[in-house]
Amino acid sequence: FTTSNGLTRFRPPAAMPAPAVINAVVADRRYQDISELEISSTVELVAFEFSGANFKTRPDAMVYRYRLKGYEEGWRNTHKRRVEYEDLPRGIYTFEVVAVDRDLVYSETPATLALTVHLPYERIGLLSALGIAIVLIGWQAVRIVQRDQRLQKTNAALSPANNELFQTN
Repeated sequence: FTTSNGLTRFRPPAAMPAPAVINAVVADRRYQDISELEISSTVELVAFEFSGANFKTRPDAMVYRYRLKGYEEGWRNTHKRRVEYEDLPRGIYTFEVVAVDRDLVYSETPATLALTVHLPYERIGLLSALGIAIVLIGWQAVRIVQRDQRLQKTNAALSPANNELFQTN
C-alpha cells in the first residue's frame, strides 16, 4: 500500500488453529476431565460433548469433524457441540474431534478419548458360574460312566463263576 509516509506492507497474521476439547461424556452418568472410559454394553446412549475456541469464529459458526474410530472410519461434520451414539456393540473405540474455524483452519491434533464397551459385570459372573457348572456336570458324568463300565466288567467276570457253582451242586 502507498501512504503519505511511503510504502506500507500488510502481512496477515499466521492462522491460529482452534484447539478442540472433549468436555464431557454422558453415558450411565456424566464423566468429565477423562481421557479413557469403560462402560457396560447395557448403556443405551453415549454422548460426547466438545468445543473449540477461536477469536475469529463465533462459537455457533465453528464446524467440527468427528468420528468414532472402530465403529465408523469416515469423518462427519457438524455445527453442534454434542454427538450421540446408540447401542454401541462391545469393542474398543477412539472418539476423535477436530475444530474447523471460518478460514478452514483445522485443529493441529484431534482431541481423543478411548472408549471400551464391555459385557456387564453381572453377566460375566453369571457366564462364569454357568461355565463352572457345566464343567462340574461333565466331570460327574464321566465319573458315573466310568463307574458303570467297571461294574459291568466286574459283573461279567463274576457271572461265569456263579454259573459254574450252581451247575456243580
